[in-house]
Amino acid sequence: MPELIAPVLACLAQQAGSEVHAFWITGADELNELAPAELLAGCPFDTRGALHASQQALLGLPSQQRQQKVLAFAQQQASGKAVVIG
Repeated sequence: MPELIAPVLACLAQQAGSEVHAFWITGADELNELAPAELLAGCPFDTRGALHASQQALLGLPSQQRQQKVLAFAQQQASGKAVVIG
């Protein structure tokens, strides 16, 4: 999975370390309440309760599509603009 993470980390390079950490583990409206780490990995955190079907569908996407969604979200976060990523 490092090949999936590298472009996202590059996008977040100018962010403070604590912001990068929060980015990875915080559920986001733009990602259907999934955390970027969950979406990129394709599986929910062990501590997450039941998933909605739409969340399951996102987690079931091919890795490159999941990466594109997380990368788009990272770019949006880095620019400070709010956008819904479908």
